[in-house]
Amino acid sequence: MTTTRNLTPHGRIIEAARGKTSARAAAKAADISEGRWRQIVTGVQKAGNGITVPVNPRDTTLIAMATAVGADVEAVLRAAGYAPDEISSAMQEVDAQPSGIKDYSDDDLLKEVKRRITGRTSESDAHIAAANKQAGASPAARVIQSESQVIDPHPSGPTQPRERDPQRKRRGGS
Repeated sequence: MTTTRNLTPHGRIIEAARGKTSARAAAKAADISEGRWRQIVTGVQKAGNGITVPVNPRDTTLIAMATAVGADVEAVLRAAGYAPDEISSAMQEVDAQPSGIKDYSDDDLLKEVKRRITGRTSESDAHIAAANKQAGASPAARVIQSESQVIDPHPSGPTQPRERDPQRKRRGGS
């Protein structure tokens, strides 16, 4: 943890809430780099040749940092010098955003996991299903087809499966 004498007022609140969590893990949770995390909590950025410049983070960044470590968002914004009306406006934006995984439906979470694993969306799956239906493919043929061919995740028209290139090496293989 960074020593408190080098921290900004908002940095003290954030770092106190961070506790034993590493700066790297906290920064990752806030979707910023560890270096940027340290710049924001200390309030300075090194510009080279021993020159430092002040850091003025956006409210959205402070909100992400505070949320990542469970700090009081309003207290962090106040400590950073935001005016009450700016805090109110920022908090309204926060309230309008989903605050975590619990705010998403199971269906939405499953769709997102499927999208990340396969690279396909529900829309591309609909194109694939329509093409298979139009082609009269049986359910078993569709499974075999999906296992042996790569489907373009962003078809511009009717889905045209591409054959795997047997000469192409797979990642991590030889």
